[in-house]
Amino acid sequence: GALGHAAFHLGKKSSAAVIGSTLYVLGADGRLIETDGTAANTRELPSVAPQHLNPWTSELSDLTELNGDLYFVGPQYLAGLGVYKFAPGSGVAPATVSTFPEGAELEHLRAAAGRLFVAAGSSSKEMWSFDGANGSMLEVNPNGNASSQASPIAATDTHVFFSVNRDIDWWSASEGTQQELWVSDGTSAGTR
Repeated sequence: GALGHAAFHLGKKSSAAVIGSTLYVLGADGRLIETDGTAANTRELPSVAPQHLNPWTSELSDLTELNGDLYFVGPQYLAGLGVYKFAPGSGVAPATVSTFPEGAELEHLRAAAGRLFVAAGSSSKEMWSFDGANGSMLEVNPNGNASSQASPIAATDTHVFFSVNRDIDWWSASEGTQQELWVSDGTSAGTR
């Protein structure tokens, strides 16, 4: 049966993260459920949704744990999307750690090597790496092709693996799309 908690809106981008033996489930409407798997210890935490969030038109997504804090993607007030940080048990509202311009899409927030990784962009997506406070662009486009699509696949303790779909120039012998596997430790030098 259910863990004794009222239903909430998961949405298509809802996600979960684990800290220790506690599972956190982020609803698209900003509600955060905390559970250890027992009905007695399953509860809804105060909403982590930014105050300007319209739960009927906006969704939060990609809940990820890094160093005991929770990070997620959500809309910015009168702007694009951002990555937010929330410290469970702190009583402090989520804070924005990085913003992206209007029209940008953020996908697949992951943690590895003590950093956060997210694919971000509009017509093309590049990998971004964060230490949880400051963002830095990772170079995944050494050949100068502006129409690549990066997407994280999996993370280990030390690296994130991601794919890059790259359009091949129309004048080459193998016109079309080429998919490449990349790995990164969160630095430009450690991305290959």
